[in-house]
Amino acid sequence: MTDPDRNDSFRERRTRPRTPVMSEYMMAFLFRGSPCYQLKLRDISETGAGVVVLPQSQILTLIATGQEVNIRLVTPRGSPFRAGGYRGRVTQINDITEGKYRGHKLVGIELVAEE
Repeated sequence: MTDPDRNDSFRERRTRPRTPVMSEYMMAFLFRGSPCYQLKLRDISETGAGVVVLPQSQILTLIATGQEVNIRLVTPRGSPFRAGGYRGRVTQINDITEGKYRGHKLVGIELVAEE
């Protein structure tokens, strides 16, 4: 959604709005023998979502592009998406080189199947 009161550099660039806003969602990564990593979801493309991770985070030692992982989606009340377990695929792990999260890593996630 475009907010006319916001600076042009922060305006929505998608041709289609995404509903509901993904920033209200959390994704928990579940690894056997490791702590649960719960991270806030971010919109990263017209059809994808991902999480922003600190470059020194241990989660980066547990994942790789193309890997399937167990995740738990935490949704806000009234969401059309089912909260709970999913199988996800890591689609990308990239450096963020500019903006608010410069110096962090962006991990793209594709939901493959509900569990």
